[in-house]
Amino acid sequence: MPGTSSQVVNDYATSANQATEIASLASIDAGVPAALGQTTKSASMPVVLPSDYQVPTVPQLVNSPVYEDMNATTGGLARGSTISTTYVNIYSYSGAGLFFGFRVTFNTLNVMQIRLQIDGVDYLMGSAGLSLADVASGTLYNYAASSPSLGIELDGNTIVFSPPAPLKFATSVVVKASVISGASKQFLAGFAVRSS
Repeated sequence: MPGTSSQVVNDYATSANQATEIASLASIDAGVPAALGQTTKSASMPVVLPSDYQVPTVPQLVNSPVYEDMNATTGGLARGSTISTTYVNIYSYSGAGLFFGFRVTFNTLNVMQIRLQIDGVDYLMGSAGLSLADVASGTLYNYAASSPSLGIELDGNTIVFSPPAPLKFATSVVVKASVISGASKQFLAGFAVRSS
């Protein structure tokens, strides 16, 4: 036997239980807006948030981007300087912020390689750097200069790097270049874009 008769009766709906449930549903229904969409704060239904809830923040630029010429005063080389098979800085910045990319022109592109270091970490193909000869050939990565992808664009003897999202840095940004092999080549000009 499942239990006494009085216990069975208490488990079933009675008019008293039904009246309580109807009143409870009516109070909930009164708080639900009549139509979906935006409404005023006072007409909105209250929502309880957990006590440890944190509103997500969206990173914003505090200052405008700075376009900085690559030269000897910005931790790099003077225009027209020669570059050999040893990596040299063509741009260096110490500080914190966001890095948006760079544009660098050499007297020839297909024998050059380039490195980007953010806080001492290499971002373009590790410490070996990105071989512009590999990119320019169009066969190794199936890359076409006319349809740049993943933020790398070749334009004549110029490489443009603009990552899909800004790179956050805490201490430094360094751009380096070298010749893969053979005779020295010239660094003609360049600029980097970072937050101020």
